[in-house]
Amino acid sequence: ANFSTVIDTCSNRVSFVNQTNPLTTPAYWYLNSNAVSTSQNYSNSFVTAGSYTVKLISKTSYGCADTITKTIIVPVDSVTINGPQTKCSNATVPLLASGGSSYSWQPVTGLSNPLTANPACNAQTTTVYTVTITQNSLLNKVCIKTLTTTVNVYPVINADFTYTIGACHNNISFTDASTVSPVSWAWDFGNGASSGIQNPSYSYSNPQTYNIALIVTNSSGCSDTVVKPINLNGFTAIAVNNSMSKCEPDTVQLNATGGNYYHWVPVQSLTNGSISNPKAYPNATTVYTVTIGNIIGADTCKTLLTTTVTVFPFAYNTSSIIVSSSSITVGQSATITLSGFPYSGTLTVVPDIPVKTLPNNQYAISPTKTGEYDIYFNDSNGCSHKLKSIFLEMITDACNESTVYLPTGFTPNGDGINDILYIRSNFITEVYLTIYDRWGEKLFETNDVKKGWDGMYKGKLLDQGVYGYYMTFKCNNGQESFKKGNITLMR
Repeated sequence: ANFSTVIDTCSNRVSFVNQTNPLTTPAYWYLNSNAVSTSQNYSNSFVTAGSYTVKLISKTSYGCADTITKTIIVPVDSVTINGPQTKCSNATVPLLASGGSSYSWQPVTGLSNPLTANPACNAQTTTVYTVTITQNSLLNKVCIKTLTTTVNVYPVINADFTYTIGACHNNISFTDASTVSPVSWAWDFGNGASSGIQNPSYSYSNPQTYNIALIVTNSSGCSDTVVKPINLNGFTAIAVNNSMSKCEPDTVQLNATGGNYYHWVPVQSLTNGSISNPKAYPNATTVYTVTIGNIIGADTCKTLLTTTVTVFPFAYNTSSIIVSSSSITVGQSATITLSGFPYSGTLTVVPDIPVKTLPNNQYAISPTKTGEYDIYFNDSNGCSHKLKSIFLEMITDACNESTVYLPTGFTPNGDGINDILYIRSNFITEVYLTIYDRWGEKLFETNDVKKGWDGMYKGKLLDQGVYGYYMTFKCNNGQESFKKGNITLMR
């Protein structure tokens, strides 16, 4: 096996010529122990200058083989330059060259440093750049190489606009005056509002100076920006309330200012769509638009503003509410179950009674007297929703004198305070009350707990004094009892 090399003192490409006698195929070439080719001859362009080991193995058809290994010197690095680039006139791109010890770019126009490998280029017109690369060969020779690349520059685009302030002093018509041939426009009206059309109009709410910005872009993707201050005076500040949230049944106050007249839409959920401050009661989230009008001379100026009322949704089939019992013994609790309830929050009862939260959407309530109770749910949004009204009957666990209360005195003097003597109890279903004087004469009787004694007998006011009473009653637990005692009538 044998081979020769062809090496130029200023080239990074080396050719290896197979000189084995007789020639056999395939030939097995190795570069630094890595198999690289099975062709009869081999060549390679090396990236980095330096020393490399090349091995050739030749084999005959009879299986005989021979190997030869040689060390070669690659004298110079590979030289490179970036490919053609495209840029906008106001942009900068890098030029990239490598492989040398020094560099010189021509022309120097638009380059940050023509003597560096990677100068920045801000050329304003399309330019062909040539770089001269100097290399110090490992074979003791100075090598000079030249490469070229092109920077294509798109035409210049210049942003500009004119404007006209309308008779209402708060409305402006903008006209694009940009060159050359923009295809998109990005307006910033200086107050957070924007537009993407070529020639927009805009109405402002507050008199002040606004910095208006326009960014234009052409079909090549090149853009330019212009900013102009515009001073707006001579009109009253126009405003509408910020967006707000509300619970579904509630009403909220809308408010607009700065006009002589107002028109709100949609009007269906407003108390009045033609005033500055209507009340709104939407049952779903609604965006309200108000037209704020002003008459200035012969001109009618209108400004449209919007505000959003977000309604927190709440929907539940109250027939799914289960009450464990409508009759409760004193000291016991009733359990309220909200079946399939999808919300988180707390339960309250009116009139106020203790509520204990249990697992699985259950609540224990502990009323103290018979009556109607309203069940409210307070959700995580701070909204209170009336779910249901329930009637609960309290059943006494005893039936005795303490079950019924009759005041020991009253003052039927016509002042509206304590004029009538009433029986008071939450636990009786039947009653009979009789009142008599000290001689045993019956002065008053009733079997109606709602009917009281006014201190009269046969149409006359009785004298101040002590009178006796006797009462029988039946409790709501089915037991019966009686009570007797004295009452003082005072004037």
